[in-house]
Amino acid sequence: MSIEELLHTSLDRCLDGSRTWNDDDPPELEAFLRGVIKSVAYSERKKWLGKKTSPREDAGSFDPDPRPLPDAALEEKEAREALAKDLEEILAGDEDLGMLVLAIQDGHVRRSDIAQALGWTPDRATAARLKLQRALIRHRPDQFATHKKTRGAS
Repeated sequence: MSIEELLHTSLDRCLDGSRTWNDDDPPELEAFLRGVIKSVAYSERKKWLGKKTSPREDAGSFDPDPRPLPDAALEEKEAREALAKDLEEILAGDEDLGMLVLAIQDGHVRRSDIAQALGWTPDRATAARLKLQRALIRHRPDQFATHKKTRGAS
């Protein structure tokens, strides 16, 4: 998708009502549009990555190792898949969390960097990070609650 197509798609979504802002606490127009553009770009990137490989095309060129995975590797793979599924469920329907994860994947980890990258205030970046952290603890308390306790103790 070209930059021009990205802008047109983003504006179309704003105008057709599929993208709206919070009337109770309206953001600045620039920040809102930046968020919409990043969201559309993120969605297009996911589509592009999904189309990048085709199981049918790759099936003939890939011969999997006939030996079964060791138990530890299999457990790790299953744990990663389960975590990815939980994360997908957490992000579903929450644009702020999706944008936060996208910013983190792009290498922005400090709240000021996240806020600048997304056109948010630092407080909004902190609120989104805390919301994500709480959701992860709720979905996987055994994995994330202990990390929070350890981090808070130091």
